[in-house]
Amino acid sequence: MYVRDVVVDEKAGTATISVRLGDFQGQAAGATATVQYTTRDATAIAGQDYTAISGTLVFAPGESVKTVVVDLQDDALREPLERFDFVLSQPVGLLLADGIAVIEIGASDGTPAAQPRLSVTDVTVSEAAGYADFVVSLHAPSSSLVTVNYANVNGSATNNADYRYVDGTLTFAPGETTKTVRVELIDNLATETTETFDLTLRSATAATLADAQATATVIDNDDTELMPLGYGRSNDIYDLPATAVTFIEAPDGGLDIVRSSISYTAPAHIEGVFLSGSAASATGNELANVLRGTAGNNTLSGLGGIDTAVFLATSGQATRSGTIDTATVSTPLDGTDTLLSIERLRFADVILASDTMPGGNTYLAYAMFNAGFNRGPDAAELGQWTAQLDMLGKGGDLAQAMINYYAPGVPNDVLVAHLWSTVVGTPIGSEELATYVGLIENGTYTQASLLELVATLELNTAEITGIVGQAVALDLSSFPLAG
Repeated sequence: MYVRDVVVDEKAGTATISVRLGDFQGQAAGATATVQYTTRDATAIAGQDYTAISGTLVFAPGESVKTVVVDLQDDALREPLERFDFVLSQPVGLLLADGIAVIEIGASDGTPAAQPRLSVTDVTVSEAAGYADFVVSLHAPSSSLVTVNYANVNGSATNNADYRYVDGTLTFAPGETTKTVRVELIDNLATETTETFDLTLRSATAATLADAQATATVIDNDDTELMPLGYGRSNDIYDLPATAVTFIEAPDGGLDIVRSSISYTAPAHIEGVFLSGSAASATGNELANVLRGTAGNNTLSGLGGIDTAVFLATSGQATRSGTIDTATVSTPLDGTDTLLSIERLRFADVILASDTMPGGNTYLAYAMFNAGFNRGPDAAELGQWTAQLDMLGKGGDLAQAMINYYAPGVPNDVLVAHLWSTVVGTPIGSEELATYVGLIENGTYTQASLLELVATLELNTAEITGIVGQAVALDLSSFPLAG
């Protein structure tokens, strides 16, 4: 059973999720089969951005496809691209190959642009995926109707041999920012090299073309010595096969984990390595990696990014020594592990985060919360916002998420006065209030960029020097981890 990811505009009103037996090609159920489903928050929050649902899908004999519709909430809040998950579990009479889909809601309700910039993004898929979705987006909404023509262009992959040619016109209604163009793939039986074809944009109205061409890279699935594996934009789990494999994962494609019984180095766009058996070492890459050893002694190397080592024991069972660069952690359940460039330790009861120097995600989340509330966050609050920043990637997006969560639709003058009082410690004067409100109204700042700025001011950071370079506790509930 497979569930496919979805990219949708907030103004679409709904997201339709396809659950299939046998992936795109389809495989009918021979007997009644069932699976449970539920939605799960990521950066999108149930009740604010979408309506949570759960239930049971029942496949009668002969059925192969079910669809589930999730309602989206079209609010008026400025928001970056947001995600939530659709999770399958407890299968009866079937096997789950890909049980997690991510639903991406395009950025919405930003300041309208007179000539927004249009772009289309590359995509990499297996030949067996059935289709390739090109995401076409505006960098900001428009108050006018935006149109753009699109068409395929052959590369080494050609029309009617490797894919089905499409062309047409996309229309963005005022306020919309995200569309997709779906191109059907042809899964032939020939052994081929990796092939490509393009989608080009042209003749835009009421918008400019910033990136008018994207490439679809199609990995052949007929080479018995090199198997392509890819489950899309969601948080995916792969068991490393005995044969050579090409993992098809995109940048920002979720938290993707490879489970390996041999020492393993994460390839491009894979974030996690979980060891088993006699495997001795797990090595990350430039991303924020999640690494887990065995019950024996392991070496876990994070390299770049903000990296996490996972332990089965509780923090109270652990003996720790060393620094972020080189550390040793011993527990009765995990052996003695050597950690290289690891910023966070995930135990069974808590995450201890040491990315608390300026520039670290935990530090920035702490500083931004302190600027908003004139106090440090507790473990649950810090975990919530550090996890959000890990997923969003940008301080400005975190600031906007905090504003939307705690004070949706707050007037500019109320926000300015509040931040002044929490950071400066006195009521704001009328002249200062007018100045900063004016900077928001004339576009010098947004509410989010002002909060981001205030969080880094010395008046604010001087209050949080006690966490700098220290390990602070993050609540586990904001960091779901499968595998």
